[in-house]
Amino acid sequence: MFALNALAELVHVSEVARGKACECCCVACGSRVIAKKGNQTAWHFAHLSKADCRHAAETALHKAVKQVILEGDLIRLPDLIVEARASVGTHVGHAKRCLEGRAVQYVAPQLEVRLSEIVADAVVTTHDRQLIIEVAVEHPVADAKLRKLACMQTPAIELEAWRLDRTVDWNKIRSFVSESKDESGCSTRAPVS
Repeated sequence: MFALNALAELVHVSEVARGKACECCCVACGSRVIAKKGNQTAWHFAHLSKADCRHAAETALHKAVKQVILEGDLIRLPDLIVEARASVGTHVGHAKRCLEGRAVQYVAPQLEVRLSEIVADAVVTTHDRQLIIEVAVEHPVADAKLRKLACMQTPAIELEAWRLDRTVDWNKIRSFVSESKDESGCSTRAPVS
């Protein structure tokens, strides 16, 4: 679906010439790829050498979602459940509230940002606060990274890109980042801290 062109720009298979004329290489391994744009199967890139590059699709989608974040200015925040407990003497109070997710504008997007002990996929600024964005294609954020994110006390969300169809294009990714909800109306992202 995505590869790097001769200028090292991320391109969708629909944006390049068919076959070797695309002059593209794999995002994951750097090997030459060809653009398969036939009538029988979904358009895609294939390794010219028929190499077994198991991470090509995952890496390409991960990079494409981050590129959309870098070029965009709107992201959908997930629903957030807030719970509070308080005790006074022998009385214990408990409250729970759901804040509905919403799309918010952002500025100053940055990719692969080192923050303390982690490298965030993306960091943007919303309402004068930083927001960490993690992009999950095959696996959610690892527990160790979650613990580090929680200690940082910076809001963070995970974009669940595994929900995207493997024939995704730029427009579908833009929609996913800025307004995505699944068919049940649930957010396709999760707060991670």
